[in-house]
Amino acid sequence: MIELQNISKSHGTTTAVVSASLIVKRGEAVALLGHSGSGKTTLLRLVAGLDSPDSGKVRAEGRVGMVFQSLALWPHVSVRDHLQLVLHDERWNPSLRKQRVDEMMALFGISQWADREPGMLSGGEQQRVALARALAPDPEILLLDEPLAHLDAESRKDLRARLRPHLENRAVLMATHEEEDATALTSRFVRMKEGRIL
Repeated sequence: MIELQNISKSHGTTTAVVSASLIVKRGEAVALLGHSGSGKTTLLRLVAGLDSPDSGKVRAEGRVGMVFQSLALWPHVSVRDHLQLVLHDERWNPSLRKQRVDEMMALFGISQWADREPGMLSGGEQQRVALARALAPDPEILLLDEPLAHLDAESRKDLRARLRPHLENRAVLMATHEEEDATALTSRFVRMKEGRIL
């Protein structure tokens, strides 16, 4: 579902990704491991279509959901509306939309904050909203950029357990420097260094 063929990408004079090739199949969860600046986020942005490669080809088959490292939550939009706004195509009539929003809020333990805006939530609570928003439209491809970064150890363990069943039957690509998260959520590690897949 995801295929990268000899992808290279630079930002100005900085080379972010060099000749990277990777295939991720449906039902496979792959972790991109590496230090900050190794090219993990750039690779995710290329798959999502947010950036274009300088050379090489990117193919992504299916709807894409993404959790950004910055979370990218809308500051004046309630938790409930964050989820409703991504359920906008014809698959989601009003009844199904409400059911899906309630289901996702319950899954990630955010129902009690449904009417709050992100500024009223802690970093960990915002992380849960971002995960729920990415999964709500039931994407075939899920891109996760440090998806558990804002959580303490106990919350990480809880969210890994909540998230794991919902990674099945998708192509999942997760950027992280936490090997414990990678081990718990993915089946294959891809190590990156200085923009290269090692």
